[in-house]
Amino acid sequence: MKYQPGIQEQMMPQQASRHKADDECVFCGSHNTDRTISGAWVLDASIEDQKVCKECLHSLKDRQPTAWLRWLKRNDPAHWQRVVDHHRLGSSNLSQVIRRIRIE
Repeated sequence: MKYQPGIQEQMMPQQASRHKADDECVFCGSHNTDRTISGAWVLDASIEDQKVCKECLHSLKDRQPTAWLRWLKRNDPAHWQRVVDHHRLGSSNLSQVIRRIRIE
């Protein structure tokens, strides 16, 4: 009798391909991305055509990058921690700004 993989084993490749790094929020790493970022963020944080989740997009409003990160640190500690954890090992401009604000 030949081995037949179970349902879980058959679904794993599909699940892995569904969550690519391209689908992550550029700030917190959430896979619930909604739109791409533009405006001041592209200029100040050197990010373009990056996906953003609804939670980050809602709190961004018209804030500049560093102002938003400081606001997030004060007003939404759980979301701030997700952002810090997502950028812990990064070397991008955004990761450097987050590390600088984290130690303030």
